[in-house]
Amino acid sequence: MKNVFFLLLGLCLLWLACNYKESDLENQNSVNSQIELRSLDDSFTPFGIPFPEGTTFEIVGSDLKFKLPVPFYIVGIDAKGNFHRSGPGGDGSVTCECTEGSGCDPIKNGDDIGCIMKTGCSKCTKSSKSRIVGVNEDLLDIVILNPDNDLMITAFDEIHNKYILPKSFLSYPEIENVLTAINSAQLNLPDMSKETVFINVHGYILPIELKANNDNVSITATGGGGGGGGVSCSCDVKGSCPKESHWSGVVWCNSDKCTKCTMSAKLIDPTGETKYLSIEGGKIKIE
Repeated sequence: MKNVFFLLLGLCLLWLACNYKESDLENQNSVNSQIELRSLDDSFTPFGIPFPEGTTFEIVGSDLKFKLPVPFYIVGIDAKGNFHRSGPGGDGSVTCECTEGSGCDPIKNGDDIGCIMKTGCSKCTKSSKSRIVGVNEDLLDIVILNPDNDLMITAFDEIHNKYILPKSFLSYPEIENVLTAINSAQLNLPDMSKETVFINVHGYILPIELKANNDNVSITATGGGGGGGGVSCSCDVKGSCPKESHWSGVVWCNSDKCTKCTMSAKLIDPTGETKYLSIEGGKIKIE
């Protein structure tokens, strides 16, 4: 049964937690001012970062500086694939860069934070100049992790408006340890068909293919936009974004050759209710 699988998994994760040591990196700056709120239009590009409630922001030119509440922390990856981590309640920044023309600023609109183009800019993106205060490296991407781990997802509202973990962070040790524990627990189950379920790993959602094992508690993907089981990927413009998978069973859409890639699926919850999932820019919508 599914609860037996998660009991085994919980014991593995408890062992991991007891053997993990927190980083001693000190937070150096405190950002107290609130982010400026501006009007939104079609040129808005969201960062795709789930800033937790209690985060404080400051806009300085094209940089968005932020400070997280404890216990959340920042993890970044540099051009060489090395990971860097802040302490709990870390400070960081994200830069908006105009790559064609000039004029690209960070803004906040509701729960979304991102870049918006000014009149003189025709292409505005989050640049590879994210920073963690205390780390002297430009970062290609950052995520914000919650040390609490709540793997099981049993209701639609537990994934609506949440974010998919970028695939480059699957090898970050704290994430990889969880996936290794899941894989080890799966080895104890007999051979059977797999289904796509969703798990919450340190605040990010991961679609993962697991042995079904009479699962009657999880949100399950019963079919994507292209039919069949699991999730599907589609490029909404010219190009392609094929579905790919990790050794752990985690799946994602490879958007390297697509500027607007969408993951979709038909979902069913433990009560039999069905809804539809779509993911664009890393953010999940349930309708």
